[in-house]
Amino acid sequence: MSGEDWAALLADGSLRVTRDGALEFEPVPDPDRKRGALARRLVETGAAGPDPGDPADPEQWEAILIAAALRRPETGTIRTARIRMVDYHHATGRAVAGLVALPRPRLEALYLGYDEGGMLDMSLTTSTGRDLTTMLVAEELSFPLVDPGTAGRLSDALPALRRLYLEGTHLFDDLRHETLTTLWLHGAPFDAMWVDSPAPEATWLPQLTTFNLISGADSAGGAASAVRIRPSPVSFPRLRRLDLRGSVFDHGTVSVPAGGDVLDVLADGAFGAFPACAWVTEFEAVAHWPVLPQLRFLGVTSLDTGEDGWDSMDRVARLAPRFAHLEQLAVAEMTGQRDAVQALLPNLVVEPLPGYRPVL
Repeated sequence: MSGEDWAALLADGSLRVTRDGALEFEPVPDPDRKRGALARRLVETGAAGPDPGDPADPEQWEAILIAAALRRPETGTIRTARIRMVDYHHATGRAVAGLVALPRPRLEALYLGYDEGGMLDMSLTTSTGRDLTTMLVAEELSFPLVDPGTAGRLSDALPALRRLYLEGTHLFDDLRHETLTTLWLHGAPFDAMWVDSPAPEATWLPQLTTFNLISGADSAGGAASAVRIRPSPVSFPRLRRLDLRGSVFDHGTVSVPAGGDVLDVLADGAFGAFPACAWVTEFEAVAHWPVLPQLRFLGVTSLDTGEDGWDSMDRVARLAPRFAHLEQLAVAEMTGQRDAVQALLPNLVVEPLPGYRPVL
């Protein structure tokens, strides 16, 4: 990329690179469509890489600018990067390809994503004003948005990465990184942790100690059931802190034998072996997650033992020993028999999620 084009890219206003090693990209409005000329030059000169996108499509200009910026040698020494996209359907894959195009030995924290809240409430639009939903993206592109081969290069390209914040749906098939210690997910950025994934243990984060899951969206972008999520100790062998308090879970169902007990089925993990179905709450599902015994802190969204609540005191009493090893069990919202629950779970605190957006 020429110095003139680099200056033009910075003048666009979407990209900032600071002297202390922070890179930030978030598209600014371009009502006069001036960005198109810059995108064409970056493609013609090869500055945007081998698969830059189509500069004739305004929804790909953002991807071209990101790809070119991340191939500029000055960005090889960044310590933090925040890449927040609008036309994420084109930009996500090219952003990650740009990140791994250069070695970044100092990059410690990365945010990559888009407005997942807008996706869930169906208000997300492209830079050209089109409605942008998961189903529309599925019609235009293949999932995941990041090529698995490119994703597999993240660990080698970003060897110092410790904190990763992903926001969106269908970004990755799975995630593997050898040094990551903190993972923050909003939505369903990768699908390998779901029970029905063809490779539920494909994700491998051997140093991860802290995992925050916001929203609990499933692979279709809707609210998930905690029954469908079963984080594995194989994927997260050092996980100690798991926080779900920013999530929204639907009640799930599991099949049970005639006269059987849903908690016994959860303990056995034989979810689909019987014809009848029973409701399962978040608290009941999480109590049977394989990763629970190794945790020191667990945050859940709710515990409702009220008259019309889903969590009966009988089941809370039966499940309480599964949480006894935790230093703290934090519940964002609690209704019903609080004193009785506290007697069963002395490590329980009622405390909403302290922060929503990550700070790099």
